[in-house]
Amino acid sequence: MRDDKGKPKALVQLAESCKAIVEGRIPTVMKPARIYPVCVSDEPAVESFFFTPYSNEVFQKEVAAGFGIQPVTVMSVNELEEIMPYVSAGSFSWEELLDFRLNHLSGAFSVHQAIYDLLRQKRLPTIRNQKVREGFDDAWRAINSRYKPPVAA
Repeated sequence: MRDDKGKPKALVQLAESCKAIVEGRIPTVMKPARIYPVCVSDEPAVESFFFTPYSNEVFQKEVAAGFGIQPVTVMSVNELEEIMPYVSAGSFSWEELLDFRLNHLSGAFSVHQAIYDLLRQKRLPTIRNQKVREGFDDAWRAINSRYKPPVAA
């Protein structure tokens, strides 16, 4: 995946960044034992069954095996927003979620499914992203105030 000028885009760009971390071209506090590449998209279709394994085929062609770079995870912005309250609350870590997804769901299912299954396994309650909820509530109030159905006389 490259643009018209041959410059890397999306998964190829992410693979280049992962290789740069492994090779020390991007300084880090410590050299990570494993790198979990995540590509976040505003396109809801990335949540589709087998979208990530297909994307990982493209990604793996760009990275060398054996350097601790894990398979890529592609997620939607919606899935990212769903993860945030769980990580913030300490319900699970990014590493735990991504490992669970790869090892228990073969990477074929969406991040939504991984969250659901991991919560069930750990017997944890659902947590909603309050910031997203507040935005939804504000939008609903604005819509409702403008388009309120007429009151019957």
